[in-house]
Amino acid sequence: MTIFVMDAQNSQHLYFTHESAIYETQDGGLSWQKMKDGQGSCPTSFVGLVSDPSDGNTLYNADWGVNSCQAGVYKSIDGGRTWTITNFISQLHEIQWNSLLIEPNGGQTLYISSIGKLWVSNDKGETWTESNPKTCSALVFDQQDPLTVYCGSGSQVMKTTDGGIQWGIVATPGIGWPISSMAISPQDNNTLFWGTAGLYISTDGGNTWETHGSGLGGNGLELKIAPTDSSVLYAQGLDNGLYLSKDGGRNWDNIGYGRSLSFDNIRRNLYTLNNGGYLAISRDDGTTWEQIALPATNAQAIAVHPINLDRVYAIYGKISPVSVYYSDDLGMTWLSSTGMQDISDPRLFFDHDQGNRVYAVGDLFVSRSNDAGVTWENCGNFPSLWASNSDMRAVVDFRNSDRLLVATRGNGIVTSNDACQSWQSSNTGLGSLFVNTVTIDPNNPDTIYAGTDGGAYVSFDGGQTWGVINDGLLGATVVYSIVVDKDSNVYAATPYGIFKLEGK
Repeated sequence: MTIFVMDAQNSQHLYFTHESAIYETQDGGLSWQKMKDGQGSCPTSFVGLVSDPSDGNTLYNADWGVNSCQAGVYKSIDGGRTWTITNFISQLHEIQWNSLLIEPNGGQTLYISSIGKLWVSNDKGETWTESNPKTCSALVFDQQDPLTVYCGSGSQVMKTTDGGIQWGIVATPGIGWPISSMAISPQDNNTLFWGTAGLYISTDGGNTWETHGSGLGGNGLELKIAPTDSSVLYAQGLDNGLYLSKDGGRNWDNIGYGRSLSFDNIRRNLYTLNNGGYLAISRDDGTTWEQIALPATNAQAIAVHPINLDRVYAIYGKISPVSVYYSDDLGMTWLSSTGMQDISDPRLFFDHDQGNRVYAVGDLFVSRSNDAGVTWENCGNFPSLWASNSDMRAVVDFRNSDRLLVATRGNGIVTSNDACQSWQSSNTGLGSLFVNTVTIDPNNPDTIYAGTDGGAYVSFDGGQTWGVINDGLLGATVVYSIVVDKDSNVYAATPYGIFKLEGK
């Protein structure tokens, strides 16, 4: 994983980590120098990197404690060339990823989450004390008062005014959902923003709150489109929140929690893998849910056959001896599929005719079934590529079930025209972008859309060439998801909200 840090004194001076190495640029990224390669001396893992705002050569890093290194917080005063460990020492692998934070003015105070607790240093890392028995899912400093800090701990908002010595609970919005992000207005430190199952704003220091954001959660969203009604949209949050809009995305209602939201071609029911590890079915658009036991624990996803209304799938991949189970009675009894190779974290994609051709797309491998997922056979060698993490990481051509397009992390889109036996890049105009989702216009199958970490893209020639379509996205450079409904309306989910493409 990568962390970028900017020198507060010089915007051309940046650092970034990659695996066990740290790099530095003095010219805004035109050239980079490796400062430390992670070999020999500690730290050897970079899971939290911050820069002292008063001195861009002073860095702090959290190390998980691998390759004989002690887990803890390390300090460098020479731009990452050499490091010494502070007196914060943690148990192995107990430091929360990217939880090391530094006060943005003088850099006197640092916080880190480890071993289920919050720890603080008020002397630039020299000494550390346990600050709060709970970890913070989000933490923000008051820039006008460096000793004042707000912590999102579960669904509570906590506040300290003495640098973490004592904490109190401020008035919370009463949402009951985990807080995923927080911010304070730089012009008015009484104006607070909490991102959770929606956006909440307080203008009186947290005493009272108003909800904003039309009911959507405060993090990344994956859109899914109702097959029978162009006005109905679903969104699945990175926090597993599920949302429903019945007015084309203008307003949203939360309909529960879950992963791998699915439905058949007539949207008879909604299906999801809920947080308890059960298959959950709703017959009333998410108002109520029925839990059904799965055939084994730790399922990675579920799927629903688009035509056979009683067939559902429980997907496990290589974590289980059986990669896919299927049920023809909505989960009352389960059967094992056979023949699938060891695929990590697969998702299922069906042809658009009878749903007999199914592809299982995961990391590095793809499998194919010609009998609706009962038996599987290996595809040709997927060219050492990592598929997108999205449920919508692939799409089958509406006209030809042998044609499959797959979104990848760092290699654009790859295409197979022979039922996944061979693969070709479809990247002219896309390059090596991380592609999050790919989707086809059902009425114009040569028109394909891709949501990437570099914006929204469209191809009008079946994926041979691509062009960017970011006008109107308010500068958003990340597109989490793109969907196209049965009337060719196009929707995109970005960090700035849900957008509809106009003037296609």
